[in-house]
Amino acid sequence: GEVGALGRPGVIILKELEALSDPLQRTLASALTTGRVAPPGGSTLRPLQARVLGLSHVDLHARVEAGTFRADLFYLLDAQRLVVPPLRQRREDLRPLWRRFCQQTGRALTLSTEALILLDGYGWPGNYLELESEVRRLSRGGALTIQPADLSARIRDQRGVARGAAGYAGKTLSEIQEALVRQALLECGGVKALVARKLG
Repeated sequence: GEVGALGRPGVIILKELEALSDPLQRTLASALTTGRVAPPGGSTLRPLQARVLGLSHVDLHARVEAGTFRADLFYLLDAQRLVVPPLRQRREDLRPLWRRFCQQTGRALTLSTEALILLDGYGWPGNYLELESEVRRLSRGGALTIQPADLSARIRDQRGVARGAAGYAGKTLSEIQEALVRQALLECGGVKALVARKLG
């Protein structure tokens, strides 16, 4: 059914593009190259009308080099690339996303100042999905004003590094690790037990 949708106007969003099977990669590459698509079970080619948007959280170019993703499809889809930085590098999106997820649950959860500080300082390794999960969990509780004690332990304990890895380009992994440990020491006031808990 996915292939047939290419012949209708609209936008096709392919999540986890790296997981497409080889036959689907081949069919999609052919449709994008020729501008024509055959509906399932049919032999008559129809014009490709849908716009295709591929989403991936992995380096597809590395997959091309490894031979696990078709190069032609990669280059056909890579005509316009939009890189979305992780949530920890987009602090300004935290509150609007919080409100949006609250709307989806039907509960208007308010954050106390202390809880907001913890959310803002957290590293969000699961990005917006982790935030959405946290809101869903909190919406099942009784409180409408969220206090630090209501938050998940990983957020309360500030596990993970709070800020993005800006300025790490060209550094070795050991240099980056050392910088992250030093940053965690600063954030925890030099208390090694807190640093160990923060970094997991």
